[in-house]
Order: sequence, then C-alpha cells, then structure tokens
Amino acid sequence: MPEAAEVQLIIDQLKTLKNSKIVKIVNLDEKKIYFTNSLLNKILLDIERIGKYLIWTLSEDTFVINHLIMSGTWIFSKDIPNYARIGLCFENNKIIWFCDTRKWGRFKVLNHNGY
Repeated sequence: MPEAAEVQLIIDQLKTLKNSKIVKIVNLDEKKIYFTNSLLNKILLDIERIGKYLIWTLSEDTFVINHLIMSGTWIFSKDIPNYARIGLCFENNKIIWFCDTRKWGRFKVLNHNGY
C-alpha cells in the first residue's frame, strides 16, 4: 500500500500538470470507470492530498477524489504501461496513466451539484 510519503511524491509529480486542459481520455476499464466524459476539456487547477486521498480540483467546479488503495499509481508515459486503467491526455502533450494491478483504486467525481 502506498504510504503517505509515496502519495506525496505522486502529488508533486502531478502538480506539473496544473493549469493544463484534459483534451483526451483513454478508458481501458469501462466496466468500473464510467465518469470519464465529465472530465473532458476541464482544466486541472490544483491537486492535493488529504491522508492518502488525492483531491483533484478541476475547472467548472468539478472535483475528482482518487484513492490508490494498495497498488495504484499514476505514471507519465507516451505508451500504455502495464495494468493501465485510464489515461488522461493534456494539451501540453503530457499523458498520465492510472495503473493498478489489483483494480482496487477508487474514483469519485463531484461537481457543484454534489455528485
């Protein structure tokens, strides 16, 4: 399980994407990740952690709450890495992949309406 220090390292890497727009989403796990269209064309305003939760603040009052559980991580890569579940392509040509060997990682998207 990623410890708090490891989660903070992931946050620090993801912060390099601040103020970038999500222009494409590659969903490799449609059975469990079904919210992806709601992230398209949103701008990543900030990302922080509360405990081991990653809190993504996006434009248009949208938030993503992500927990890595035991084996999840975010990887920067142009190619699809092993165990990738979802890829977010940003306007600056950077691509990040959520990889999770056990598929236990969790996502929740909230908007100004609370869901």
